[in-house]
Formats: sequence, C-alpha cells, structure tokens
Amino acid sequence: MESIDARLVAALSPIAPAWNSVKEDVESDPANEPEVYFTFQYTTRGADYADDEPTVEIVSVHLHLWAPLMQNMTGLIRQTKAAVHRAGFSMPEKVDASDDKGRHIVFEFQDVTEVDIDGDFYL
Repeated sequence: MESIDARLVAALSPIAPAWNSVKEDVESDPANEPEVYFTFQYTTRGADYADDEPTVEIVSVHLHLWAPLMQNMTGLIRQTKAAVHRAGFSMPEKVDASDDKGRHIVFEFQDVTEVDIDGDFYL
C-alpha cells in the first residue's frame, strides 16, 4: 500500500515540488528555491472501533501552496484540487491565508486508511 506522503508527492509533482512539512535540504541556497511549491502535514485518529481497536484511521491533511504575491492562483487551485481528488482523497476545501509577503493557499481534505488485525497503521 502506497503511503500518504508518496500519494501526495506523486499527485502534486506535475504541478510544483512537494514535500512533507519541512524541506529536507534546509542548507540549500534560497536563490535556488522554487517560486511555487507545496508543503503538507497531517493528523490521524482511529475510527470504527471493534473490540476496543480501530478498524480504520482517518487522516486529516493540510496542504499548503506557496507562491509569489503576484502569481495568478486560479489555475493552480483548480489543478491542485483535481490532482488531490484523483489521488483518492476527499475533495479539498480551500482557505486563502495569503498576506502582503506572498500567496499561501491551504487545502484541507481527508483520507481513510485501513488498520490490520494487529492494529498496525498504514501511513
């Protein structure tokens, strides 16, 4: 089963670079950073309990789209929502968190992953 991270990166990378929470190469040169990129994080909680054990885990995802202030976001927002939904997640809701320093669009959506009989989670 493909991880949440792998599904998101695969769905989003045709649009812009994507990574989980903090870019791993923190020592990189800011001049070489992409102008448009995604970051994401998620929280999880068990659900559909049977015999005091969850049978599924609900994954709530926050996907952040970062872009320059003058960037037209309409096409990027549509592409992002479609890509996330095609990857099997719920249709994203959008919150505009932009300020005078740049564009920041937050997408919120969910997924459900199965829990095996031993209670192992598949993230």
